[in-house]
Amino acid sequence: MVSFKELVYVPDYGKFKPVDELSENVTKLNISGTELRQRLYDGTEIPDWFSFPEVLEELRKTLPLYRNGFTIFSQAYQDQEINYRKCCFNQVNGIGWKTCHST
Repeated sequence: MVSFKELVYVPDYGKFKPVDELSENVTKLNISGTELRQRLYDGTEIPDWFSFPEVLEELRKTLPLYRNGFTIFSQAYQDQEINYRKCCFNQVNGIGWKTCHST
């Protein structure tokens, strides 16, 4: 296992420093993984100091996951079974149904 020190952003230095090397009176900024995910989910601003803009741009493309949708591949043997599956999925809030046929 690789150990690492907890890093926080120190505005006075303009960079990240190990938290255990800083005195109590130094201003420290930090965003937890949970807070980052929440900000991505809500579309809330993420400070410039937290990450490179290109990284945040890529994260915003994939999160929140509910915006990405999903695909289910299914082989139904009868029209009734297809209609039953459509009905079940349409009952789930926010999910639309699109039927694709292979030729």
